[in-house]
Amino acid sequence: MNLLLKNHQSIGDILMLTACVRDIKKWYPEFNIRVSTSCDTLFENNPYISKGFPPGATVIDIGMEYPLIHKLHEKDVHFLHGFIEFINERLSLRVKLTEFKADIHLTDKEKLYCPIEKPYWVMVAGGKSDFTAKHWWTGAWQKVVDKSKVKFVTIGGKEHAEHHCRLKHVTDMLGKTTVREAISLIYNSEGVIGPVTFAMHVAAIFDKKCIVIAGGREHWYWEKYPGHQFLHTIGSLDCCKDAGCWKNDCDNKNDKGHQKCLELINPEKVAEIINGL
Repeated sequence: MNLLLKNHQSIGDILMLTACVRDIKKWYPEFNIRVSTSCDTLFENNPYISKGFPPGATVIDIGMEYPLIHKLHEKDVHFLHGFIEFINERLSLRVKLTEFKADIHLTDKEKLYCPIEKPYWVMVAGGKSDFTAKHWWTGAWQKVVDKSKVKFVTIGGKEHAEHHCRLKHVTDMLGKTTVREAISLIYNSEGVIGPVTFAMHVAAIFDKKCIVIAGGREHWYWEKYPGHQFLHTIGSLDCCKDAGCWKNDCDNKNDKGHQKCLELINPEKVAEIINGL
C-alpha cells in the first residue's frame, strides 16, 4: 500500500503524526509512506518515510485527522492514539501504538548542536497567538526563574514572538533557532518547562524531565506523559469542574487579567519542584 498522509495543523499536531507514521510502518513494513505537512522538517532523517513511490503505483491520499479528541468523555485516551485510530478506521488496519512518545530522528551533528553551556533547562514562556488561554503571565515565569537554582534557555518561534515573555536572567533564544535546532536544545537539556505545547512532547521523546503549566484548559490524560509533572487545576473552578474547558481565550479572569485556573498554580512551588528534581 502506498500512503500520502497530509496534515497542515500546528507543529504539535504534526509531531503526533510522526508516531502514527512510525507505527504504521512497524505493523505494516511493506507499506510505502510519504507525508505532506505544515512542518515536514520533523520527518527529516526519518527511516520510516519512503523516498518515493513505485512508478505507476496507486497512491492513497489521506487528510489525517484525530476525531478521537471528541470522545474524551467516553474514555481516557492520549493524543498519541488520535491519528492511529483514524487511520485504522479509514483503512481497516490494526495499527497499535508501539512507544508512548512521538518520533524524531536527530543526526549525530544535530545531537552536538548546543550553543549553551550545560547544564540548563529549556523554558517556553508563552505560546501560539491563537491559544492565549494557555499562557501564564510574565511575572509568574520570572518568579520561577528567580527562585530556581538552574539556568534557563527560553525558546519560541518568530511568528509568535509577541506572545512569549521576555525574561531577565535567562539565555534568550526566542526566534533564534530553527525547529530542529530547538529540538536539539531540548535533547541536550536537563529538562523542559512550559505550557501544553510542542516542547513538552519533544521532552517525552528524549525522556527529559518536564513541568507543564496546564491549568484547566485540557484533559490531563490527553496530554500527560509518564514522569512529567502536569500541573492541572481541573476540578478547582466551575469553568473546568469536570474536564478541560478547551477554550482558545479564557473568559474567567481576575482583575489583573490573569486566567483564574492558572493563577492557582504557584510559581514559587513550581521552582521548588525544579530544585527538587
